[in-house]
Amino acid sequence: MGSIWCVFGIGIMLGGASEDRPFVIHQMLPDPVQAAAWTLTGIYAIGHGLRGPGRDDSSGHVALYLVPAAWTASFAASVLVWYVTGIVGWLGFDVPREGYDRGWYSALLYAIIVAMIRLVSSWANPSTPTIPVPDLPPLPDLGDGSGRG
Repeated sequence: MGSIWCVFGIGIMLGGASEDRPFVIHQMLPDPVQAAAWTLTGIYAIGHGLRGPGRDDSSGHVALYLVPAAWTASFAASVLVWYVTGIVGWLGFDVPREGYDRGWYSALLYAIIVAMIRLVSSWANPSTPTIPVPDLPPLPDLGDGSGRG
């Protein structure tokens, strides 16, 4: 998954982040900062995953969790602002409608990613693989005194 995070980061650097949406907090960050967040957490997770079996990978899983969780909260906050300003306007106050009304979809997608990371991180680490060696019958003595079968 860390490699996917690196692809997201490189994509932001090459093509820029998506268009700015109102009150989506993470989009207030410059593109290089967003790209670095994805790429660095991806590289960190890859590094922890390559350390081999029997090692604790929890900090690598946390690194994978950070950016999608922040993006989930960012889109959810924008949707909340959209609903709150709508309710306040409905109550008769002169408040412009702000927020991102379709942010619920993005928040849901990132929340699913967070849930997948949570699920995968709960799996037990594999143990060091062992290759079974079959029991072989002893070799017959060739009778030449060499001790070889």
